[in-house]
Amino acid sequence: MIETMLAVYVLIMHVFTKIGKYILSPLAHIIAFTTALMMILTAIGFWYGFRLLVWFAKQVYKAFSRKPSVPSPELRASTE
Repeated sequence: MIETMLAVYVLIMHVFTKIGKYILSPLAHIIAFTTALMMILTAIGFWYGFRLLVWFAKQVYKAFSRKPSVPSPELRASTE
């Protein structure tokens, strides 16, 4: 996670240096760091949200794919 955040930070700072003289600006560093952090947290949120959705879908599938249980012989005899 730290490596990804650092890579995004470096990429954003590279874009800022291409734009102009913003490499020495503290605001550019703050924006790059904040953007990198937000991107990482968003990716983590999407990943765990997706895993939760898959888990929920499996639970629903299990609940609806169960075959109804066959009544015991005593119950069948009482209805005949």
